[in-house]
Formats: sequence, structure tokens, C-alpha cells
Amino acid sequence: MASEFTHEDIATVPHGFKVRTKTLRGGTNLRIAFPPGHRQKGSGKLVSILHPPERVERMNPPQKSKTVEQLEKTQAKAVRFLRDVVGDSDKADEIEALSPEEYAERKKIAVKQNRKSPRRRRNQDDTAAASALYKEFHGKRPSEIVNVQESDIGRDTYTALGDLWEMKLVCGAENYTLKFHDCGAKLCSSADGKQLYVVGGDTDCEGVLPKDSPDKDFVSLGVLQKISYVTRKRFDKFQESAYEHKFGEEGGELPWAFYARTQKRIFIVDGSYRIEAPGIID
Repeated sequence: MASEFTHEDIATVPHGFKVRTKTLRGGTNLRIAFPPGHRQKGSGKLVSILHPPERVERMNPPQKSKTVEQLEKTQAKAVRFLRDVVGDSDKADEIEALSPEEYAERKKIAVKQNRKSPRRRRNQDDTAAASALYKEFHGKRPSEIVNVQESDIGRDTYTALGDLWEMKLVCGAENYTLKFHDCGAKLCSSADGKQLYVVGGDTDCEGVLPKDSPDKDFVSLGVLQKISYVTRKRFDKFQESAYEHKFGEEGGELPWAFYARTQKRIFIVDGSYRIEAPGIID
């Protein structure tokens, strides 16, 4: 009877191990080697697979094509099968350690490209994190997701904190205020709440730069002492209100503001602040 089966060798039988056969639904036989002594769950090692005659033609099928997501699911299924059914934890760990591309190469499967790239999956994760931070910051879920088209924006996903209103800075001995009233600029943060951004709107600062600003593409606006923005929060019954944060009021390090002339954008650099409910914390 054994001659009717086609052997697929997986591993050699270790010295002293006893081999047992496990028959699966469909007639496939698994040859599993167990160490001497009392048999323990998970101690078996898959050494070969015996394919019945009607399944021989599937041993070398035409090259299939799967997306990375499909490969990940197939790989996870194979890992569960080896660990839970076969009881070969070592083999399961070996398969689990492979990347989807390595698993595809081993199984002779072509990797099919699709629109849902790894970057898109990261974007979806960032969107979820940004929505969660928005809810924590404002006390309610965001009502919409707005796509902003900017060159070299740096990130794909932001948490909107409110409409940027004013920045109070000190540059050398000069104190001054940048006003953004109704300019359309948003004060935002990264999804993890560690970085503030100014996104969109008209943030052209050429007319208000300090007098001694160098003729460079990137110039320092100075140390950012205070920032104010307009939004709606739960503890103010979602009435539109202006909020002001003074950086370093709890002993934290003050951030700097820089201006990119080519992009006409403001960047907030350094500082020990973080974004938590109910606002900006130092």
C-alpha cells in the first residue's frame, strides 16, 4: 500500500525516535517521529507526508498567485496546523519566522501586487490612532476625515486639535505675536501625540519675520512661548472656544518654531510637550 503513496520528505528521523503515522481526512498520511519514553504533547516532529494517488497531481501545481494579505492568512493557517494538529512546534516556529515573501518562495507561490500596500495598512492604523486621540482630546469622535494636499507634508495622518489662532514667540530680545485669525491653518498633532504640526491654510510669514532673519530657505522664528487655537471640547459643552497653552509652565522644555520659505510652512521643533486629554501637557 505504501507504494501507492507519493512521499514528501520534510526532515530526517532523529536517532532513537519512533515514527507513527497519522491519517488525515482525504487520505493524506503524516509521518511523525517521537522521542523515546512517554509521549508528550508537542514532542513530535513531522518527518514526511504521504500523499494518496488522487492528490499526486497537486504536488507540483501550476504556480499560483496570491497577494501579501492572502499569503499571511495561508501562512498563519499552516502554522496553526503544524502546532495544533501535527504537534510539531519547531516546524511551526520555523514557518512563522518566515516573511510572507519567503513563505511564498518556499511554496512556489507568486506574489501578486495589489492596491492595499503596506504603506496603506500603516495609513489605516494611523487613521485609527488619530481618531482615538481626537476623541480623547475633544471628548467626541471626529465627524469627518479631510485630505490635505501639500508637497513634502511628511506624514499621511494627523489629529486635528483646532484652528490655529496665535503664536507668541521670543527671538533674541524681541517678543512678537504671529496671528493666524481665519487663515484656514490647523493646529494638529501626530497620531501618537508627540509632535505638533501646522497644516494647511495661509501661513506666509514673510511680512512678519524678525528684522535680522537670515536670507535662507529655513529661518528660525524663535522660541515658542505660547500657542492658542480655537475648537470645541466637551468640558465647555462643545461651544466654540479659544484655548491657550503656555509651554514650559510645568517645568518642561520650550519648543522652537521654524519657517520654511519655499513651502511657506511653519514647523514646531523640540520641546517636552505631549498631547493628552484635555489639552497640551508639558
